[in-house]
Amino acid sequence: MDRQADLYTIIMEQFPHTDPAWNLLDAFDAVTNGMENPDAMKKALSLSDPLFTPWKQLITAIEALYAGNTEGCRKAAEAIPDDSPPGSLKPVFRAWEIRHRTGDPRRRDKELFTVLTGCCEPAVELFRRLIIDPHPMALIAEQAEEALRQGLEEQFTGLAARIIGSLREQSSLLAFRYAVYCLCLMNDSDSRGEDFFQTLQKCLGEANAFCALGFALAGRDNHAAAMSLDTALKTVPSQGKGNFFLGEKHSPSLETLSKILKTQTGKKTRRRFKKNFAQPELFFDDPVFVREERPGPDPASGRDKLLSLLRGALSGEDFTRIELSLQVPGSFDELAAELPPAARYLGPGIWIKTIKDSINPVY
Repeated sequence: MDRQADLYTIIMEQFPHTDPAWNLLDAFDAVTNGMENPDAMKKALSLSDPLFTPWKQLITAIEALYAGNTEGCRKAAEAIPDDSPPGSLKPVFRAWEIRHRTGDPRRRDKELFTVLTGCCEPAVELFRRLIIDPHPMALIAEQAEEALRQGLEEQFTGLAARIIGSLREQSSLLAFRYAVYCLCLMNDSDSRGEDFFQTLQKCLGEANAFCALGFALAGRDNHAAAMSLDTALKTVPSQGKGNFFLGEKHSPSLETLSKILKTQTGKKTRRRFKKNFAQPELFFDDPVFVREERPGPDPASGRDKLLSLLRGALSGEDFTRIELSLQVPGSFDELAAELPPAARYLGPGIWIKTIKDSINPVY
């Protein structure tokens, strides 16, 4: 084994325990174990010995990886000299950056395959161990849906609210689309939906909750969808909840969608209106959706028709946002594919072993 590949051996054998170089070990331990040690990190990154430069860049890249900072991870990894021991891990960071991208998953997977097949097996194995698959959020989503199948609406509501909160940290649009997805799940279940909608109002704000309800109803009950969007447009978003589709920038596109929905209403469904505005007037005997005994229209084909009409009225970002939200995913996995990959903390030993095995592979 190349002794230069073992940061711990370098420092422990060449530097006294009081030497500032030991901060490099403390910083490396911290970032690979998911702990915070800002003092050690600051002192480690200030080391001027060129011997430690690749290791400082490695620590910075690992820290950025776990923080989901793709650009920071890319820059730090690219700065690692190819001929240094940490340089053997550069394909791992390239693969992470590719996996972190959004867009066409087939193109992403093809590029990921090319990078991984072009590097040594120890680096590939490290990448496999880093990735948590399926995504932890997908497991919670499956628990939520199983609860709904069992008629446990309260449990479903609590789990779904957790996911919405986590998704908002990544993307407000993903959180909104998941809310639409959940409302569609409610429609296809025997649950009443009242408690869930109240929770949705707390998670997203009243205006955004009505907006999500409008998107979930679109193509299924266009009259009710338009009513819900109109309510959202008239409602001032709650402070701190953010505007997913509302506000000066996006209101015109919602108004356009509402107008198109009104031209596609067909026969209006008879509804029973509630006096208490705390609950949507779209509720019929309290459920979120009206469930009719006669077969209703196919929601997917109804949404396709709406999208074809919207293409002629909207363009650019406005159309893309509405298109994404109208295309309700078939499962949470479709949304999870757009999330940054989740990584597990492996500890310093695995990273050092991978470097050693990459430099001196055992066949």
